[in-house]
Amino acid sequence: MEKYRYSVEDLLVDASFQRYACGILGEEDVDISEIRQFWEDWCAQHPENQAAAQEAIELIKQLRQAESYAAVVPDIDKSWQQVLKRLQTTRQPQKPLVTIGWRTYLRYAAVVFILLSAIAASSYLYFLVPIEVYTQIGENRTVTLPDHSTVVLSGNSSLQYARYWGSNRPREVWLKGKAYFDVRHAISPDNRFVVHAGKARIEVLGTSFDVTNRNEATKVLLKTGKVKMEVEQMQPSSQATVSTVLMPGEEAELSEKSGIITKKVTDLEHSMNWVQQKFVFDNTPFEEVAKTIEENCGVKVTIRKQDLRTRRITAHLDAKNLDVFLTGVARLFDAKVKRKGDSVVFY
Repeated sequence: MEKYRYSVEDLLVDASFQRYACGILGEEDVDISEIRQFWEDWCAQHPENQAAAQEAIELIKQLRQAESYAAVVPDIDKSWQQVLKRLQTTRQPQKPLVTIGWRTYLRYAAVVFILLSAIAASSYLYFLVPIEVYTQIGENRTVTLPDHSTVVLSGNSSLQYARYWGSNRPREVWLKGKAYFDVRHAISPDNRFVVHAGKARIEVLGTSFDVTNRNEATKVLLKTGKVKMEVEQMQPSSQATVSTVLMPGEEAELSEKSGIITKKVTDLEHSMNWVQQKFVFDNTPFEEVAKTIEENCGVKVTIRKQDLRTRRITAHLDAKNLDVFLTGVARLFDAKVKRKGDSVVFY
């Protein structure tokens, strides 16, 4: 499936986009009219990528400036060989520093400074660009974070985080979709782990939990440890619960429309089966099966055969292949299924 949303990192490593950026910055000496037309049309067709494109162009501009500073530096090895040769022929034991004047030292100090500045600028730009991971529909992907915490990212989901995490700053990630987190313990109180999911903010110190951010709601299911869930980017009201603390086996759900958090005890074992792409249904009505498919596979399910809603099944199903899984569900309910992209219809 073609990906329509690109991160800054995606654009920076794309050779065609690099040429396009250099061209509009006036640094290309060949005709790039076709490349320029392609990227301008692409930005017009996908306006959600324009901010990332502008940021990538600015970073390329800064990087090229840093490289231009480095380009004026002379051959360091050759220069130092000349200095050593001069020292060998003109050295005076009683005054070893006289043979190299202060201007020479300043010159080589400037060379070293320019090199270090160029390296520092390039390194800064590299670490400035966040990492963004995407999954396709029906795909599970395991991600290792900078602190060696792990994330299992469900289908049709995305995760964004910084390349480098300091020990005295929060470890923050931004999730769209569904993911299971196994988090390393914090090094210090300032090193808390924070998941931003829609309007929810989930804070932990070291634990394992499941987060779903789909259909204008965010759910957190805690497996081990303790987490705090609170409303983010919303004015609290007297009717809304703005935060709650979860214990193992508890699930909290935030409605992004109302800002209310509800909490309940859930079946932990069955709820975590999606990590292995397996699903267990025990006398489960079809509407609940459809909801499970939506949350865990990243698709939108429509039920056109009304009598399906009251039917129930008991089954253990493997979902490593989404189309095979959907066909199996349809057969169990004596129905038919059709999938087009992220849209699934049972009829």
